[in-house]
Amino acid sequence: MLGRPNGINCRDATDSFAAGCDSGDLWTSSDDTLELASITASVRASCLVGDILSNVYADRKISTELAHAISNKFQAWKDSLPAFLHWQNIEMPDEDPKATLAQLHVNLNYFHGIILLTRPFLLQRVSDEIRALRDTDGGLLSRQTHELPETDSAKTAPFQAACVRSALYTINAVQAALLKRALPRRDPFVM
Repeated sequence: MLGRPNGINCRDATDSFAAGCDSGDLWTSSDDTLELASITASVRASCLVGDILSNVYADRKISTELAHAISNKFQAWKDSLPAFLHWQNIEMPDEDPKATLAQLHVNLNYFHGIILLTRPFLLQRVSDEIRALRDTDGGLLSRQTHELPETDSAKTAPFQAACVRSALYTINAVQAALLKRALPRRDPFVM
């Protein structure tokens, strides 16, 4: 995104956490502590974000096929996530602040990865809408009369919606942690 290659590549890592990036079975350890589960989930989500940065932003191109492939990896990540780390649990009133913060960090990696993956589709839609409005008489065109070609719209609409949903989920998760007073005064990861 900044014109530089990733500083760390999961393929270069020999750590057992990074090895989980390519394996489908993330939770093979019998030790399912909050710390181990959250660091493992964060590393795996970070590997997926690294794939996005390498395959989408470094090459400056994306296709719906690539987006579907990476989206499927995110779905597998989400399916393998232990229930106690799901972001909806942040809103539970009696949750330990340490658990809330772990849930928040893990899920922010996920939400930000989805936003990075789907943002090009949303930006393309916005760009197309602006271009269509400029090309019309006087720049005023009702929303009902303007539609993108069916093939582009049908293929990319789920990605556009996922981008917006992930942004909203990010706000909801951070707000829930804030209302529970689980956020430390300074947490650069959340900021």
